[in-house]
Amino acid sequence: MRSPSLRVVCTLLALGLGACQTSKSSNPTAPTVAGPIPGVNISSPTPLEPAQGFKFKESEQPIRLVIQNAVTNGVRPLTYTFEVASDSAFTTKVFSRSAVEPGADNKTSVQIDRLDIGRSYFWRAWAADGANTGAIATAGFEIFPKPAVTAPGPVSPINNEAVSSTTPALRVTNATFVGPVGGLAYEFQVASDQAFSRLVTAGIVNEGGGQTTFTSTALPNSATMFWRARATDGQTTSAWSTTQTFRTPAAPAPSPSPSPTPAPGAPCVSSNPQKIIEC
Repeated sequence: MRSPSLRVVCTLLALGLGACQTSKSSNPTAPTVAGPIPGVNISSPTPLEPAQGFKFKESEQPIRLVIQNAVTNGVRPLTYTFEVASDSAFTTKVFSRSAVEPGADNKTSVQIDRLDIGRSYFWRAWAADGANTGAIATAGFEIFPKPAVTAPGPVSPINNEAVSSTTPALRVTNATFVGPVGGLAYEFQVASDQAFSRLVTAGIVNEGGGQTTFTSTALPNSATMFWRARATDGQTTSAWSTTQTFRTPAAPAPSPSPSPTPAPGAPCVSSNPQKIIEC
């Protein structure tokens, strides 16, 4: 017969008083066992996701914390505790869950609540068997602020200046951005009206170093043109730059028609209208 986890021996005294003697069970899996069990060691789990320093986009929430399970030389089953805080000392916790059962693939995970964006966070996890607690594993991650791109700044041509070519180069200072923004491209538009309802030319070019330039196709002569630009990474797009104007050059004067060349042997008229000479 299996020994009970707690043995109670009571001896009745002659005066009617009772006395009970207890002894601690030798069975380490008994739920009544409290406090560390000598010789039992529990390793710390290994943080897998998110890795230290990982940065999330807002769209990647809610976040799942994943660990590789701890190892124990004890016989009691392990459960896990997960915590997330906004400070490394874990004085301001934003998520906590305990008694998480281990996963079947030697990994354990929990999905946490949505967190404020544009901040850094710290997370930790540890294993316990009800009597012994393992070492704590800690890592940190960050959630990007909402992505935003500023409008590029027009450089030239501006203020209705006269350009020397009907294929002018339009130039802007590069946009700035916050959050998870990829490589930027710049869309340029040139129109004959300020509302940009009559586009004359347009194009998209990849960002240059410090400034970005777009060379226009041929524009009409003696015309006032309106232009603007904006930046995008395909997902986040800036506002349009302030609209600028410029004037294209006048059409060049026509070249004078050349005098016809007489055929060989044909008579030529000299400066003396009364005299005809051979050419």
